[in-house]
Amino acid sequence: MNDFTDGAWLGARQAVSATGRRGARRRRMMADQFLRGVSYGVGTAVTGLFVLWFQAHR
Repeated sequence: MNDFTDGAWLGARQAVSATGRRGARRRRMMADQFLRGVSYGVGTAVTGLFVLWFQAHR
């Protein structure tokens, strides 16, 4: 027979579900941080190229 009661199954299912939600939240935060870093990098590159262009055409 099964040693788990219905309450134990419910608790185990909730624990696994919570772990999945935490993982999804961490992945979403990592994606947001990656996008932020890429946008900062692009902004820095565009600013640098503009400064170089401005100095060359002055």
